[in-house]
Amino acid sequence: MVISSAFVLRRPRLIPCLTGLHWVPLLYTHWQVDLAPLSRMNFLRHLILTAMLVMLCSHCGGPGSPNGLQQSPYKALHINPFKPGNYHHFRTQKGYPRNYSIYKDSRVLAQTNESNSSIRIDLSEQRAYLMNDSKLAMDYPVATGRSAFPTPPGKYMVLEKIKSGKRYAT
Repeated sequence: MVISSAFVLRRPRLIPCLTGLHWVPLLYTHWQVDLAPLSRMNFLRHLILTAMLVMLCSHCGGPGSPNGLQQSPYKALHINPFKPGNYHHFRTQKGYPRNYSIYKDSRVLAQTNESNSSIRIDLSEQRAYLMNDSKLAMDYPVATGRSAFPTPPGKYMVLEKIKSGKRYAT
């Protein structure tokens, strides 16, 4: 196998870098391989030896192996990026929407009455939203049917309001 290399200086090109655009002469390396003197068996032998050398020099440790100082895998911490007390903080807390927490915006809730309020229920999240026009007054969990008897989507009106304590399914 005859291998020859040649270094060729090409014309300068405009190369982008961190400080701006610069004219840099590029140095190219050309490798020419002449396979005529080699037999096919010799070529395969060299290819196999090269592959074995690459495998021998490669890293064998898996990504799951801890380093020497680490005794057990680290657990991810949930860090809420929003300030406590606002709705973004409420929605990004751990477990939302499958938790039983209730969000109330007292300022919007004080301005809510029958003429400007509506309730939007999200069946996929099992959450209800009390809206004052386009502002959110409350976000709370609801139970909307079972898999055998699902709640059909649609627009409904509240016909009767009963003030009582907690109600439980039987």
